[in-house]
Amino acid sequence: MTAIGNHDNRPGEPLYRKYFAFRTPGEPLYYSFNYTALLHVLVLRIMYGQESDFTTEMMSFVNTDLTASAVIPFKVLVFHCPLISSGFFGINQVVMDHMRSLLATYNVTVVITGHDHHYERLILDETTHLVIGGGGGLLDPCHNVLAETQAVGSFPHYVRFHVDPARGMSYEALLPDGTVFDATYFPLP
Repeated sequence: MTAIGNHDNRPGEPLYRKYFAFRTPGEPLYYSFNYTALLHVLVLRIMYGQESDFTTEMMSFVNTDLTASAVIPFKVLVFHCPLISSGFFGINQVVMDHMRSLLATYNVTVVITGHDHHYERLILDETTHLVIGGGGGLLDPCHNVLAETQAVGSFPHYVRFHVDPARGMSYEALLPDGTVFDATYFPLP
């Protein structure tokens, strides 16, 4: 799955549309899917965390989609610009204003973002927020670690999720050599 970010938008998303299945000009760059009956994934086009990212059409899609997935126990939202981070971009009030209440209303389990080039796991209003920005660019230091931060580091990394129908959902954050440096388990409700 992919979510468009600010580096993919030069000019007008042509390479993103070419290499990822969004071929039609003007086709929305947001979508959702279910992975088994336990996990619903919603991918959004929130690149810069500006008011223009939050179109009426996308927000209508978000509300309809999350309402329809209410019975699915785990919901993961993926978009580029974080609500909250200890990195360079910090707290984005525009994203916070548009997304924070939705996360609580629809019991979103995890929000995955990037934009800041580091790893961070935060807890905000019972939702886990992951900043997964250690996949290739220059890494950013995290000088202002927030009270919501549970784990933070500025090094290359990736994250692997696992869904177990008998137990729940978990993820591991790993270094390039496969060493696990952070992990979280979400039991079935």
